[in-house]
Amino acid sequence: SSSRSVGMVETQYLDRHEIAMRAYGRRVVDELERDHGLPFAREGYLRLAHDDADLAAFEASAALQAEVGCDGRVLSAAQVVGLVPDLAAGACVGGLWGPTDGHVDGHRYCDLLA
Repeated sequence: SSSRSVGMVETQYLDRHEIAMRAYGRRVVDELERDHGLPFAREGYLRLAHDDADLAAFEASAALQAEVGCDGRVLSAAQVVGLVPDLAAGACVGGLWGPTDGHVDGHRYCDLLA
């Protein structure tokens, strides 16, 4: 199924093990990009916080991501609107942003793994 996926490469998760697993996968993608020319579009990945509990969870996630070398950042509502100007006012209280997350071509990725 990986060859048919949208190829998202992101670490914006909340669970320590999910983050660690995605950090490992990210290192694999970075190596494939560097060593074999896998195109990796780094457009970023954003999760929206709808309340203070979400923001607290995002703060914990950003700390866990930093431990494994990822760059998740907690954003204010104003910073989120700066990234997504068409977002409806009041749609969130903040966000968790992975500025170097993005996507790869799933088919090419599988070819390289094979």
